[in-house]
Amino acid sequence: MADILDRLATSCRRHKKLMIHTFGALLYEPDPDGWVRETSEISRGRGFGIRHRIAYPVFERHRKRGLRAMSVNPAFVYGRGGWFEQSILRPMSRGESTMIGEGLQTMHYLEASDAASGYRLAIERGLPGDDYLLADDRPSTVGELKALVAREMGAPEPRSIPEEELIPILGAWTVEAYTTCPKVDSSRARERLGWLPRYRTIEEGVPAVVRAFRRAAEAVPA
Repeated sequence: MADILDRLATSCRRHKKLMIHTFGALLYEPDPDGWVRETSEISRGRGFGIRHRIAYPVFERHRKRGLRAMSVNPAFVYGRGGWFEQSILRPMSRGESTMIGEGLQTMHYLEASDAASGYRLAIERGLPGDDYLLADDRPSTVGELKALVAREMGAPEPRSIPEEELIPILGAWTVEAYTTCPKVDSSRARERLGWLPRYRTIEEGVPAVVRAFRRAAEAVPA
């Protein structure tokens, strides 16, 4: 990933193109209260943070060489398609759903159209050299998200699988990656870009996504 980023950044710099890159909220190391901001130190490498710890210095090196670039770094994005539909909506529609442990892991989410509006505003108003975190107004937990989806789907609540049972199957790093997420302070994007999420919490966003999922399923010919 770092090699690919190096080549893309080199091409953008040579052709004097603005580059907008995604790392993610796990780019940063949480403070003692679990929060990250653009002023936080770079991740020490837990979970998906290991990717960013390796790739971000490449990005910074090119910016110091003159690359006009910014990064937009959302929390976990949910919506139609992707991991949310494949791993949560579709299994729940079949009455099949699980979660790692008791679901007490702190997570922070963002509805997909709100992520898109953040990228659009970064293109229109962002400053090269800036990094922007995006997240909704309130952190939640894995269990809160899945219980909410189950209620909206009219499905059974997910079955808990202890981490010690999953580690031999998925590997310790994968389990850590799926259960590691900071609380995200998105004040910079709100103040500098004028960005505000339409869906301020998962309680507002998840029902809308579930309705869209159901409408799409009903539109498919039998």
